[in-house]
Amino acid sequence: IVIAAGVCALTERRSASPVFPRALFSRPAFVTCVAAGVVLSLATYGILFIESIYLQSVRHLSALATGGMIVPLTVLPTVTTRMIDRYRADMHVKPRLVTGQILGLAGATLMAVSVRVPATGIILLAFGLLGMALGYITPAMTTGVLTSSPAAMSGLASGILNAGRQVGGAIGVALMGTLVQMHHDRGMVVSFIVAVVLFGVIAAGAQRAIPR
Repeated sequence: IVIAAGVCALTERRSASPVFPRALFSRPAFVTCVAAGVVLSLATYGILFIESIYLQSVRHLSALATGGMIVPLTVLPTVTTRMIDRYRADMHVKPRLVTGQILGLAGATLMAVSVRVPATGIILLAFGLLGMALGYITPAMTTGVLTSSPAAMSGLASGILNAGRQVGGAIGVALMGTLVQMHHDRGMVVSFIVAVVLFGVIAAGAQRAIPR
């Protein structure tokens, strides 16, 4: 986001239609929703990467069993979104985003606990909480980005969000993978703590930056 803001300042001087227009990045709600997308991808892709390696290399699970452990992360986003749309369709973007961040924080915390207490139930619950977080955050951040942007810039706003998510995912895999490779169990704990902190920061930011 900081780099994008710098590019925005430079491109606005050279073009009437900059790639990173100040009209978008001067809006706290827009910046918060894009940051939520970056953090969500960084945490989920990074955790999925290192945890799948851990389950096979340390817990000695087969590829099939490892895939079964990850099912809550892949199924619950859809289930959660459908349940919200069915029973809480009037829920505003702000509480959805904050609730999702808190669920992600709880899931990452349990992942950290599972390194010291390697119980299958804890890992499954952690994946479940992360899956629910995806179900809350993904529609909320997309809606937040579009509603906080001018209609004429909706395509650009959506593109910035998607680009941010791709960058976040790449950073998450690289960062957490490096930490685990260099420090093993301690690296896993640090990786999960990074996710916990980032989820907490976005929850606090959403609470302050997004209006009701």
